[in-house]
Amino acid sequence: MLSFMSVRGGDRQFFFVCSGALDEVVKAQKLSAAHEVVLSQTCWELCDQKRIRAKPLAGKGAVKVVGMRRLARREWKDAVVQLSSARGERHLKGTGEFLVL
Repeated sequence: MLSFMSVRGGDRQFFFVCSGALDEVVKAQKLSAAHEVVLSQTCWELCDQKRIRAKPLAGKGAVKVVGMRRLARREWKDAVVQLSSARGERHLKGTGEFLVL
C-alpha cells in the first residue's frame, strides 16, 4: 500500500510518500557505505539478474551490487525512451526542482 501526504508551510509545499517498498529502500540504504549499491531482496528479484553481479548480505534480506554488464548503446537509448514515456517529469512551479512521477 502506498500512502501520500502533502504539507504546506508558508510559501512551500512538501510531499511525503510512504510504503513497505520505501521501508525496504531505507533499510538497504543503511547497509551501504559511500559509493556502494545495496538492493533490497524485493528489488533484486525485479532486476535483470543476468546483467548484475551481486553478493548476498547474510541475514540482511539484501544484496550488494559488485558489478554490472554494460548496456549496448541501442539498449541504453531504448531504456531512456521507456523511462521518459512511462514516468514523465513534472516541474514543480517556483521551485526549480523536478518531480519524477
